[in-house]
Amino acid sequence: NADHIHVILDDGPRVAWHELNGRYVLRDLPPGDHTVEMEIVTQDDQPLDNPQSKASISFSNLPGATGTGLTGTYYQGLDFEEEVLTRLDAEVDFQWGGGSPDPAILADFFSVRWEGTLEAPLTGNYTLLTTSDDGVRLWINDELIINSWQNQSATVRQSTLFMEAGERVSVKMEYYEN
Repeated sequence: NADHIHVILDDGPRVAWHELNGRYVLRDLPPGDHTVEMEIVTQDDQPLDNPQSKASISFSNLPGATGTGLTGTYYQGLDFEEEVLTRLDAEVDFQWGGGSPDPAILADFFSVRWEGTLEAPLTGNYTLLTTSDDGVRLWINDELIINSWQNQSATVRQSTLFMEAGERVSVKMEYYEN
């Protein structure tokens, strides 16, 4: 009976052990090539006798970003009714749960609009991914590429964008929490 996933980075020790419905984010990786191996295991930490229970991903971590983040304007209300605060968010990667983005904002019934610029460090395809519990919309150069503006449990949406090295595109992302 499958129960957990082991995550191993670069043939090193296990870096995560979590339930199947969990999410693991690798942070602060040094630049360069990396391999992540994942294996679904039983409740008593034993490998499954199934070749499909293992996966491996290889990727390159690019040197540190030079940007400062996106400007987030936070509103009380689901449709940007009452502006409460504006701040620079270094990342748009929040897990507020039942909490609030700021003491000045209620935990529910708020919306946020982030705006800024994204620059490609290398030429290639970039996958833009959103995971949101309630509504999200994402525009690149004023083109709506992700549109999931609805009440929903945590839902993943993605879009792929080809960019040339050094190319800059405008980014606007909107989110609401009901």
